[in-house]
Amino acid sequence: MKRNESMTTDEGHPQTESAAGKVALRRPVTHVVQRTDAIEVTLEVPGVSADGVELLCEGRRLVVRARRAAWTPPEGMYALHREIRHGSFEVALELPAGIAAEGIEADLRAGLLVLTLPRRVAGKRTIPVSGD
Repeated sequence: MKRNESMTTDEGHPQTESAAGKVALRRPVTHVVQRTDAIEVTLEVPGVSADGVELLCEGRRLVVRARRAAWTPPEGMYALHREIRHGSFEVALELPAGIAAEGIEADLRAGLLVLTLPRRVAGKRTIPVSGD
């Protein structure tokens, strides 16, 4: 499974550049596990909410986009030290043959985005015939 990534700050600067002291969300740690019925991809995305994630499947390409909003201190507070990164990233996964794209499921819990990519079930099926 191939993986292409791009990460940017909110201002659109690449992750590797510093943009006025702001640092982009780091590349997510990814685990890929092969099961008999599916491939499971887990991405580490702490601080990202479900509505901050967008998944798009086009053919055999699955694109994961996520955004972690910047922390804004409450009134009367200011940060003395900040290392928690914010920004957005995009990961494109090239799906292997035999994946049932219409059955892909995504679950976000405790900072882990788990994608379940089910395998197509090969087998015999009855095909209906229409007409007179």
